[in-house]
Amino acid sequence: MTYRSLISLPTLALRRDFDQIFDDVFAPQAIPAWSPSVDILETKDALVLEADLPGLSAKDLQVQADDRVLTISGTRTVAEGDTPEQRVRLRERVGGTFRRRFQLPKGVDASQIQATFTDGVLRVRIPKAAEAQPRTITVNTGAAIN
Repeated sequence: MTYRSLISLPTLALRRDFDQIFDDVFAPQAIPAWSPSVDILETKDALVLEADLPGLSAKDLQVQADDRVLTISGTRTVAEGDTPEQRVRLRERVGGTFRRRFQLPKGVDASQIQATFTDGVLRVRIPKAAEAQPRTITVNTGAAIN
Protein backbone atom coordinates (compact mmCIF):
# COMPACT_ATOMS: atom_id res chain seq x y z
CA MET A 1 0.00 0.00 0.00
CA THR A 2 1.34 3.46 -0.89
CA TYR A 3 0.99 6.29 1.58
CA ARG A 4 0.90 9.82 0.38
CA SER A 5 1.82 12.91 2.32
CA LEU A 6 -0.79 15.62 2.65
CA ILE A 7 1.80 18.09 1.33
CA SER A 8 3.13 17.08 -2.05
CA LEU A 9 6.58 17.95 -3.37
CA PRO A 10 5.28 20.68 -5.73
CA THR A 11 3.50 22.32 -2.78
CA LEU A 12 6.72 22.28 -0.73
CA ALA A 13 8.62 23.88 -3.62
CA LEU A 14 5.95 26.56 -3.95
CA ARG A 15 6.09 27.27 -0.23
CA ARG A 16 9.89 27.53 -0.38
CA ASP A 17 9.57 30.00 -3.28
CA PHE A 18 7.06 32.14 -1.34
CA ASP A 19 9.34 32.12 1.72
CA GLN A 20 12.25 33.28 -0.46
CA ILE A 21 10.16 36.08 -2.00
CA PHE A 22 9.01 37.19 1.46
CA ASP A 23 12.62 37.21 2.73
CA ASP A 24 13.81 39.13 -0.35
CA VAL A 25 11.13 41.79 0.03
CA PHE A 26 10.99 42.23 3.80
CA ALA A 27 14.52 41.41 4.99
CA PRO A 28 15.91 44.55 6.66
CA GLN A 29 19.36 44.23 5.08
CA ALA A 30 17.80 44.09 1.60
CA ILE A 31 16.09 47.48 1.88
CA PRO A 32 18.41 50.40 1.09
CA ALA A 33 18.15 53.45 3.34
CA TRP A 34 17.99 55.72 0.32
CA SER A 35 18.65 55.80 -3.38
CA PRO A 36 19.72 58.87 -5.35
CA SER A 37 17.71 60.19 -8.28
CA VAL A 38 19.41 59.66 -11.63
CA ASP A 39 18.95 61.08 -15.14
CA ILE A 40 20.56 59.49 -18.20
CA LEU A 41 20.99 61.73 -21.22
CA GLU A 42 22.29 60.91 -24.70
CA THR A 43 24.31 63.16 -26.94
CA LYS A 44 25.67 62.34 -30.38
CA ASP A 45 28.95 61.11 -28.91
CA ALA A 46 28.20 59.98 -25.33
CA LEU A 47 25.76 58.88 -22.66
CA VAL A 48 25.73 61.13 -19.61
CA LEU A 49 24.52 59.94 -16.22
CA GLU A 50 23.69 62.61 -13.62
CA ALA A 51 22.95 61.65 -10.02
CA ASP A 52 21.76 63.98 -7.25
CA LEU A 53 23.95 63.34 -4.21
CA PRO A 54 23.50 66.24 -1.79
CA GLY A 55 25.56 66.11 1.36
CA LEU A 56 28.26 63.86 -0.09
CA SER A 57 31.81 64.63 -1.11
CA ALA A 58 33.86 62.98 -3.85
CA LYS A 59 35.64 60.81 -1.25
CA ASP A 60 32.23 59.30 -0.29
CA LEU A 61 31.64 57.98 -3.84
CA GLN A 62 32.80 55.03 -5.90
CA VAL A 63 32.22 54.64 -9.65
CA GLN A 64 33.09 51.33 -11.30
CA ALA A 65 32.62 49.84 -14.76
CA ASP A 66 32.91 46.09 -15.05
CA ASP A 67 31.57 43.69 -17.66
CA ARG A 68 29.26 46.33 -19.25
CA VAL A 69 27.79 47.28 -15.85
CA LEU A 70 28.30 50.76 -14.39
CA THR A 71 27.99 50.88 -10.60
CA ILE A 72 27.80 54.02 -8.51
CA SER A 73 27.85 53.61 -4.75
CA GLY A 74 28.59 55.58 -1.66
CA THR A 75 27.70 56.53 1.87
CA ARG A 76 25.91 59.59 3.19
CA THR A 77 26.22 60.41 6.88
CA VAL A 78 23.42 62.29 8.63
CA ALA A 79 23.70 63.35 12.27
CA GLU A 80 21.81 60.96 14.50
CA GLY A 81 19.41 61.87 17.29
CA ASP A 82 19.25 64.62 19.85
CA THR A 83 22.22 66.39 21.37
CA PRO A 84 22.37 68.67 24.43
CA GLU A 85 22.35 71.65 22.03
CA GLN A 86 19.49 70.58 19.79
CA ARG A 87 16.50 68.27 19.53
CA VAL A 88 15.37 66.66 16.30
CA ARG A 89 11.77 67.69 15.57
CA LEU A 90 11.51 66.35 12.03
CA ARG A 91 13.88 64.12 10.04
CA GLU A 92 13.21 63.54 6.36
CA ARG A 93 16.80 63.27 5.14
CA VAL A 94 18.22 59.81 5.60
CA GLY A 95 21.76 58.56 5.52
CA GLY A 96 23.34 55.24 4.79
CA THR A 97 24.84 53.43 1.87
CA PHE A 98 23.48 53.17 -1.64
CA ARG A 99 24.33 51.26 -4.79
CA ARG A 100 22.88 51.85 -8.24
CA ARG A 101 23.77 49.59 -11.17
CA PHE A 102 23.23 50.35 -14.85
CA GLN A 103 23.63 48.00 -17.79
CA LEU A 104 25.84 49.66 -20.39
CA PRO A 105 24.68 49.21 -23.98
CA LYS A 106 26.86 47.82 -26.73
CA GLY A 107 28.77 50.47 -28.58
CA VAL A 108 30.22 52.42 -25.65
CA ASP A 109 33.89 52.79 -24.80
CA ALA A 110 34.04 51.80 -21.11
CA SER A 111 37.79 52.46 -20.97
CA GLN A 112 37.17 56.18 -21.51
CA ILE A 113 34.48 56.78 -18.84
CA GLN A 114 35.00 59.99 -16.87
CA ALA A 115 33.29 61.19 -13.67
CA THR A 116 33.06 64.64 -12.10
CA PHE A 117 31.36 65.75 -8.89
CA THR A 118 30.28 69.37 -8.54
CA ASP A 119 27.69 71.02 -6.27
CA GLY A 120 26.25 67.69 -5.12
CA VAL A 121 25.77 66.29 -8.64
CA LEU A 122 27.76 63.32 -9.92
CA ARG A 123 28.19 63.47 -13.69
CA VAL A 124 29.47 60.35 -15.46
CA ARG A 125 30.31 60.66 -19.16
CA ILE A 126 30.30 57.37 -21.08
CA PRO A 127 31.64 57.95 -24.61
CA LYS A 128 30.26 56.03 -27.54
CA ALA A 129 32.78 53.87 -29.37
CA ALA A 130 33.87 55.06 -32.78
CA GLU A 131 31.77 53.32 -35.37
CA ALA A 132 33.56 51.06 -37.77
CA GLN A 133 33.71 52.81 -41.11
CA PRO A 134 33.65 50.83 -44.34
CA ARG A 135 36.89 51.02 -46.25
CA THR A 136 37.83 50.21 -49.77
CA ILE A 137 40.44 47.49 -50.15
CA THR A 138 42.72 47.76 -53.16
CA VAL A 139 43.04 44.55 -55.12
CA ASN A 140 46.64 44.07 -56.23
CA THR A 141 47.80 41.91 -59.08
CA GLY A 142 50.88 39.80 -59.18
CA ALA A 143 52.54 38.11 -56.23
CA ALA A 144 50.58 35.92 -53.83
CA ILE A 145 49.96 37.05 -50.24
CA ASN A 146 51.91 35.09 -47.65
